[in-house]
Amino acid sequence: MSLVTEDFTTDIYVEFSFGGNYEMGGMVDFKIVEFDGSNTYTLNVVRRITGEEDYNVKIEKWKVVMQYSKIKSIKVVPGSLEKLERYTVVPNASFGSSLK
Repeated sequence: MSLVTEDFTTDIYVEFSFGGNYEMGGMVDFKIVEFDGSNTYTLNVVRRITGEEDYNVKIEKWKVVMQYSKIKSIKVVPGSLEKLERYTVVPNASFGSSLK
């Protein structure tokens, strides 16, 4: 059983025609920050970054649209990116650059 609709769309990663993905740093934390009461959620998503960026952790908002109990789309909310050097999920569980 698929978790996404047949017309699923996203801009949270890029698939290469020869296989593999880009922008697939690990998800560290997420929280639902908005729900429209029917089928659209907004999440705050914290992700570790691959070594190609000049920062270590990013927080961005993702808009998730559901349809018939499946995911129809996941898109980054424009202008929501926050760049961080370090993020602490709970005490002693931090991601990013080491403490100075």
